Amino acid sequence: MQNMDIKLVVTDLDRTLLHTDKTLSAYTVEVLNRCREKGVKLAFATARPFCNGSQYGILPFAERLAALPDALITSNGAEVYIGRRRHKHFPIAPGLRDTTLRLLKQAKPEGFIFVEIGEEIYGNVPGAVHGDFTKLPDEAANMIFIGVDSTAEVHALAPLLHEDLYIEMSHGEEHHLGLILHKTAGKWTGVKEAARFFNILVENIAVFGDDFIDLEMIKNAGVGVAVENAAPEVKKVARFVCGSNNEDGVARWLEEHIVCR
Repeated sequence: MQNMDIKLVVTDLDRTLLHTDKTLSAYTVEVLNRCREKGVKLAFATARPFCNGSQYGILPFAERLAALPDALITSNGAEVYIGRRRHKHFPIAPGLRDTTLRLLKQAKPEGFIFVEIGEEIYGNVPGAVHGDFTKLPDEAANMIFIGVDSTAEVHALAPLLHEDLYIEMSHGEEHHLGLILHKTAGKWTGVKEAARFFNILVENIAVFGDDFIDLEMIKNAGVGVAVENAAPEVKKVARFVCGSNNEDGVARWLEEHIVCR
């Protein structure tokens, strides 16, 4: 196999690094720590927000490691953190956020819609604040979510959005979601920002994922790896396919190709 000079490992969390029950195995933690001992940078790239207190936040997983990951690409790339410091932010302004929510409510009056603002989730989802969107703070949003049934529905919603926004589909365990972000945001954008900060070339980045929202970074990174349980479209563009999330596929691939080299 061709030698790979990997200097940055970027991995999605849900259905990629995490088991289906949302746990991070001790074996995976050990392998990630050993990778970093060899001088390899580590980043998580996820649709989860940065916040610690929320059940959806990234920090409880990041803090399992010996040291916080070098970069955290959160809210599907709307925020990029270097350690705990926010390095880049690609938000949806309050006015555009409110207009978009209004259009989505008109298009799907009974729809599953919520919005991430700061460390809070607002909308008709368990644990959210003010499901009617009438008391939103005057702050930019990271991302807007809407329940969808198919990619066809995502394509139908796209023309409703302002030219500064885009929508992409994510397969959730309970709901398929349309993720609406500012056009400057995205996981691949976050990966490039982290690589630029650490002065790492694209060809020296290994990326792991499972979902449509991981497709761009898997296709464009030097080494793109899909887990076995990934969507067929993602596996098709990946350079490698590793074991499934429940088999610690990411960690086993890293142990073979980085730790034991």
